[in-house]
Amino acid sequence: MLLGTAAIDITPPVGALLAGSLRPRTSVGTDDPLLCKAMVLDNGKTRVAVVTLDLITWPRSRCRGPREAIAAMAGIAPEHVLVNCSHTHSGPYTDTSLYLVDADLDEGYLAQVGEAIAKAVCRAAEDLRTVSVGTIKSRVGGVGRNRRLLRPDGSVINAWLVSADDREALPTAGPEDEDLLAWVFFSAGSPVAALWNYTVHVNAHFGTSFSADYPGRVATALRDEFGPEFFSLFLPGACGDINNTVGFEPLCLRLSAAMRDLVRRAVPGESEDLGATWREVILAVRDREPFQEAEIADKWPDGFEVFQTEDRLLKADPRDSASTVVQALRIGDGAIAATPGETFVDLGLEIKARSPFEVTAVAELSNDGIGYIPTCEAFTQGGYETFRSRWVRVVPGSGERLVDDLVDMLEQL
Repeated sequence: MLLGTAAIDITPPVGALLAGSLRPRTSVGTDDPLLCKAMVLDNGKTRVAVVTLDLITWPRSRCRGPREAIAAMAGIAPEHVLVNCSHTHSGPYTDTSLYLVDADLDEGYLAQVGEAIAKAVCRAAEDLRTVSVGTIKSRVGGVGRNRRLLRPDGSVINAWLVSADDREALPTAGPEDEDLLAWVFFSAGSPVAALWNYTVHVNAHFGTSFSADYPGRVATALRDEFGPEFFSLFLPGACGDINNTVGFEPLCLRLSAAMRDLVRRAVPGESEDLGATWREVILAVRDREPFQEAEIADKWPDGFEVFQTEDRLLKADPRDSASTVVQALRIGDGAIAATPGETFVDLGLEIKARSPFEVTAVAELSNDGIGYIPTCEAFTQGGYETFRSRWVRVVPGSGERLVDDLVDMLEQL
């Protein structure tokens, strides 16, 4: 198998608004750079590319141009290119559907990111070397928790909206996913790169400075351990309802140690299989449902005005459906199931349980950014991730449908 890698800095100018909170924050500095990273794999019959952006989301409409450029310049079919976002909450706005109402997007910056996607893949495709690849997994517990808490009446409230005592006392409404998964690539017997996946929301850094959050810190730790040329690329798991519970620095330290150990223990496998499949889907949206006035006033009164605005914007939108895409990739003995939004952990666990591959990474926020994808049960329980808004648009059952699609696609691979 051949591997090529590349990275391009996409940090915007200081002063840009930061996404990832109910109201915008102004950036005042850079703690670590935001990157566009690309990995190209070629087994002589199939070529695939995996791209990750240190951004909160990247809509499907902005993937089209880079994919066309990649097809023209690197010969990689558009459906063989996975464009993923880490979902760092310490990066700029990339889509007007993420809380942004009265401010404009920086179209010049966004055009530069689109160009960076194509350039990174093309650079990686021009610098291929022979590698072998092995899959490996372990578990890292005690750093993340389901952020949806079950109240005595059976409804759900989010952890940041209750007191510290209630956070300890109330049971979680769902599970966690503690799997740490990796593909480790070897050249001349030594590890040279890793593609890894973990399921905790990438909002541990937070604040007013740009940061790639914990994936960036883990990348630095791996370079320190395995050499300055070691390349790592992170894919977020189905962590739409999973938050860090230990703080930024402890999370970085735990995951860095776990990834160093995983890379050390990995061994090359024999499979050089590569494959990709792609499916467009149409999902119904909730745009003209009644405003959830009583629930929002009860659970998040400070955000009531924001959700009133969302209700107005959605009711003015004539669409009754949304088009998106799901994708599955095979790399050696493992596979990636790519979902287009912030996917609930229960859905990710179901994909893993039903997948024919022992190592299956669920990569949320891939190829699109349609907002939260809750379970049917979560819609019944309520909570922030079901408050109807531009980032919670899909109807109940959408997540379960995407699971069925992705399992079918994994079986095809």
